[in-house]
Amino acid sequence: MSGLRARRVLQAHGGGGSGGDAAVASGEADSGDTLARVRGYLRTRGVDALVGMIMDMAERDPALLRKLEIATAAAGTDDKALESQLRGAIRDATRIRGFVDYRRAPGWAAGVDATLGMLAELASGPRAALVVELADYASTQIERAVENIDDSDGYCTALLTHAQRIHLAACRTAKPDPLALARDLFLRETEGTYDTFFGAAAQYAEGLGEEGLAEFRRLAREAWDKLPACPQLIQTFPPSAKCRLSRGWPATRTADWLPSRRWPAH
Repeated sequence: MSGLRARRVLQAHGGGGSGGDAAVASGEADSGDTLARVRGYLRTRGVDALVGMIMDMAERDPALLRKLEIATAAAGTDDKALESQLRGAIRDATRIRGFVDYRRAPGWAAGVDATLGMLAELASGPRAALVVELADYASTQIERAVENIDDSDGYCTALLTHAQRIHLAACRTAKPDPLALARDLFLRETEGTYDTFFGAAAQYAEGLGEEGLAEFRRLAREAWDKLPACPQLIQTFPPSAKCRLSRGWPATRTADWLPSRRWPAH
């Protein structure tokens, strides 16, 4: 219990005066002393004893057991085993059984966030290339789940942002092929429903390099050229307006890359 919450409880029960503040301070001190004593005790135990304690907890806590399984796989050299473990963890965490209402949404989101945390721990290491693929997979799974969740508090938006940042961090470490990265990002940005990869060219510019950015421009021009000179849907827009290549990707992001279009005088 935090100090603020403790004060509220004390005030609610008539203990909000200086005596209540002293009690809160004493309780916080006791908590700190307890942690210090436990930490000191654990340092006196042997490795086998600590392993036994952790395994006892893992047998009763599936989330902890899954985390330990993935950590074990990550410590080995078998990338396929690690990928299988992580993909399974993402799939299980994002799985929806029926509709997740407002009351259950925080718990679901916490489970997904914990799984993304496992990816984040590997994003700057030798498994970064694997994390690039899995972060993309996680984004897809979260997007599929959104329609069956009461996301009034924006948990899914936060999770998608988290997954995209992990993807970006992993790309900076793994340095994937610029052309392949450009194609993947363009597809994500133009076909994504929730703008998870909005502004990808700017965010990933370092990893794309000149070659990747050139490919991104080529794809943008190619998509732009497939549009009619003045789409019927937006004939009444002002001349300064720019049409969207598709849902989720504003052409204004590449206004300096694309040829001008004629607009009606009105």
